[in-house]
Amino acid sequence: MSSCRSSSASATRVLALALAVAGVGCGGPRVPVAAAPAPARVAVFPAVNVGGGPAPGEELDRGVEATVAGAGLEVVPRASVDDFLARHRVRNTSGVDAETARAAREELGADAVVLVSVGAYQPRAPPRLAVTLRLVSTGEPPRILWIDGAVRSGDERPGLLGLGLIQDPARVQRIVLDRLGRSLRAFLRGGVRAGRCEPERRFRPRLVFRSPRLREGPFRLAVLPFVNETRRRSAGDAATLEVIRQLSTAAAAEVVEPGLVRAVLLENRLIMPGGVSLDVASTVLDKLDADLVVAGVVRRYEDGGGTFGAARVELTVQVLDRAHEVVAWSSVSEGDGADGVWWFDLGLVRNSADLLCRVAASVVDRMDLEVAPSGGREAAPQRARPRGSMWLHGAR
Repeated sequence: MSSCRSSSASATRVLALALAVAGVGCGGPRVPVAAAPAPARVAVFPAVNVGGGPAPGEELDRGVEATVAGAGLEVVPRASVDDFLARHRVRNTSGVDAETARAAREELGADAVVLVSVGAYQPRAPPRLAVTLRLVSTGEPPRILWIDGAVRSGDERPGLLGLGLIQDPARVQRIVLDRLGRSLRAFLRGGVRAGRCEPERRFRPRLVFRSPRLREGPFRLAVLPFVNETRRRSAGDAATLEVIRQLSTAAAAEVVEPGLVRAVLLENRLIMPGGVSLDVASTVLDKLDADLVVAGVVRRYEDGGGTFGAARVELTVQVLDRAHEVVAWSSVSEGDGADGVWWFDLGLVRNSADLLCRVAASVVDRMDLEVAPSGGREAAPQRARPRGSMWLHGAR
């Protein structure tokens, strides 16, 4: 059973307040008091591979547990988590639905769940690793409290005479997890949002439509699974997660936990073989009380397929506005890691996960979600939406 905990530890104050807002715990909000430190308790779920290639073993799960514990959080023992997942037949740990979150709170005493996604992994030289961590409350409904990602390749910073090359995959993992650990500690100690990838002019969307409606936030956004038109398995999952991560950095956006989106799709038997229809979007918007639904298509997601061994990504993103029944955003991005590279491979992007991060960040940057002076959601008119079979596709 879960228990109410209070903490005076600075590393858990922000999480305690966030959990209180999300409705976690028993007997009211968690308020730090002068008592013995009792870190917030979290369950770390096994890593999910969204990179479409090989996946790291248990050493990554152990590394994530150590990183989370090092940030000042109490980690539920792995044996208890494994038993919980088996007992509830939870096979997909890429998200958390309401039922799983409630069970984790009641049976594991977990205030939040840490979800781990591997976007790229290559143990042979040069080693490569991309990891995204997400801290999700076990309240009703589950909410994303923090999300961040890190990418590193052994040949990312070769330096003079190749002295900066990294051949040891364990060292690459330490670098990635150290970066994520610093981000998590910054959130726990000061509520600092994780930063997005730096938007770059060379990766800006090629075709863009933006409605003035995007100035009328704040918004609650539901991101649907992106359609994968590449040959690479799980490319759609990787793109979905990266767009969620970049949107979560916007002050005007609250992104719905993807586990809740998946649950709605399964419960209503909604499928999207070639894109998202108006019927699907309307159902998701209604069930999740979202203002905007985000959908997209991945048409290219390649490592080393471009000039000089550069990565290439092609991404279409569209946003449907609930209140006005129109497309509020549409963009097409074609990112080539060799764009703008002229001398000594400076700026060359070889890792598709790294390039996807930059492309998605450039999309969200151009989207420029804003908070309306009048407050946003309440000011937006709510109208009945027509049912139909209109498909949302990006222009090519």
